[in-house]
Parts: sequence; C-alpha cells; structure tokens
Amino acid sequence: MHGSTPRVAYQGVPGAYSEAAAGKAYFNCEAIPCDQFEVAFQAVELWIADRAVLPVEIYLKQPRAPKGPSELQA
Repeated sequence: MHGSTPRVAYQGVPGAYSEAAAGKAYFNCEAIPCDQFEVAFQAVELWIADRAVLPVEIYLKQPRAPKGPSELQA
C-alpha cells in the first residue's frame, strides 16, 4: 500500500454511508463493496483490501433517572 492508492473494503453497496466513510478516512481510496461484514474481514485477510471500514454502534440501556421531585411522585 505504501505510495499507492489504498484499497478499502466496506460492508454495503456502492453509494452506502460506509463507502462515504471509507472515502473520508482514506482519501482517494479504491472502495471495495462487500455484502457482509465477514466478507470485508476476509478481503483484508486475503490481501484483496489493505483496510476495512466498518460501522460500530453502541447502545446504552440504562434506566433514566428522574429529573426532579415532580417525577418522583407517581
């Protein structure tokens, strides 16, 4: 990859948000669409791609604390 255009695998179809994220992370990269996350990982493992850009979502499921005395009265 040194001195050449990076090949970046992403999960999704051309035009997907992940493709835009790959282009933002690696300017002028060759974006490689993959239909599944595992395929994107395999593309890197098999040297088809130099990198992979994959979305990560974090969901916090915590109970919301009452805002004040009025919410404590039920």
